[in-house]
Amino acid sequence: MSVLYLILVLLLTFLYSILFYLIKAKKYITYIWFFIVLLVGLVWFSDVILRLPNKLLPFGTLLLFLLFIAPFIFNSGYRVNKNCQDILGFCVLYPIGEELIFRAIILKLIPYIIGVNSVMVPFPLLKEISLPVLITAFLFGIMHLQYFKFKINRDTLIKIVFAFIFGIFMGNMVEITESILYPVIFHVIANTGATIYYFKNNKSNYIKILIKRE
Repeated sequence: MSVLYLILVLLLTFLYSILFYLIKAKKYITYIWFFIVLLVGLVWFSDVILRLPNKLLPFGTLLLFLLFIAPFIFNSGYRVNKNCQDILGFCVLYPIGEELIFRAIILKLIPYIIGVNSVMVPFPLLKEISLPVLITAFLFGIMHLQYFKFKINRDTLIKIVFAFIFGIFMGNMVEITESILYPVIFHVIANTGATIYYFKNNKSNYIKILIKRE
């Protein structure tokens, strides 16, 4: 059974790339990907997805997230096209879909694969995190390679590291509150903030180029 869970985890982690090579209508891939993830989540993991937080997020955890994670995300370097489809995908569908995959489904499956659940691992800032959170964050970071056609360079490695640290915080939030609500909200805010930052910075650079031409 653990082998089947492992296969499911790998399929979900790289589902976007699998669909990219299987589907000819590329512009619909994001919607198809999101629909499959939502369907899998609601059919087999609805108790996790629909569960509300059992407690408020501790102020210390929230503050750490804002101080050490948010600034990197808002200056992440992601480039988003100025059209409704890409903005909807990056700011809404990707954040929700990725949280469903990693914090609702995979985080739930990892203990069945490795056979343990309560093993704690030392981690800076948070003191310690569970092994499933660490593994899930690693997969979350590696998953971002598929958005760059698995090209490994300095830029993609930086994004993987940012995603890994982000995943640590999001997984920790789930274990504290037993809900994916906070991760979904913060993921949407982070991607939306990165989009706004990019548009604002891109507009500024465009104006500078026009001034130099004159």
